[in-house]
This record gives sequence, C-alpha cells and structure tokens, in this order.
Amino acid sequence: MLPSASSELTRALLIGVSLGVSFNPVTALLGSAGAAVGALGARRGERTPWWIAVAVAAWVLGDGVAIAAQAAALARGAAPLLGEAAPAWASWTLVASWAASGLALGYLVPAALGLAVGRRVTFGTGWLAAAAVAGTLCLAFVAMSGPLAEALRLLAV
Repeated sequence: MLPSASSELTRALLIGVSLGVSFNPVTALLGSAGAAVGALGARRGERTPWWIAVAVAAWVLGDGVAIAAQAAALARGAAPLLGEAAPAWASWTLVASWAASGLALGYLVPAALGLAVGRRVTFGTGWLAAAAVAGTLCLAFVAMSGPLAEALRLLAV
C-alpha cells in the first residue's frame, strides 16, 4: 500500500508542476513587472503586501480561474484527473501543485527578483530595472516551460 501511495503522490506532483510551469505568459509578464514596479513607489513597510497582492491578482486573472474551475469540477464529482484508478486525494494534490508552482514560477519569483534589483538601482531608474528583470525572468521561464513540462510528464508516466 505504501509504495502505491507514494507513487501516486509523486505522479500527482509531477503532473501538477508540469501544468504549473505552463502558466499564462501575458498575465505573468504584466503582473510580475507591474508588481515589481509598483512596489517601488510604496513606502518601505507597505512593499511586501502590495507586490504580493498584485502578483496574486494577476495569477487569478491568468491561471487561477482555470484552476478554480478544475477544482470545482472535482468537487462536483467529475472524473479524477489521474484516471479512475487513482485515489481522489491524488487529483486534489495535482490541483494544489498546479496552483502553487504556477503562482511561484510565473508570478512571485520574477516580481520578487525584479523588486530586489529595482531597490538597488539609483538615479531614478529603479522602476525600469525592476520591470526589465521581472519581465526577462518571466519570459525565460516561458521559454523553458515547454521542454520542462514535457520532461516532467515523461517522468510521471
């Protein structure tokens, strides 16, 4: 029983992450760059909640709605994502890993690194550096997402 449960968990996590790395590139680019740039204008104590809220709002618009629709279908008793033989918890694990990996890779990591670079640039161009780093990192993740998703799917089989 234990090897079967661990293999189902591994399979659910790998497929969920493979879906998560295929995030919406347009909302990820706009959301992460906007969060990094906008947080630079906020006061020091208000930066963290502000950029996280903007990045999560962009994720909800870009990917969160599709993930919520899949979760609602699972809650209504739709066919499990991993097949009929898989336990129900495996499909919920897949949805959770899909959401977490997409939010982190597509939105939060580029925004956080863009903000970190933008804070260290002087002479009034910090916003430009923040947007450039966040946007470039987001596009780099998009470029890697196809081969990475395919490799993760192959590992899950």
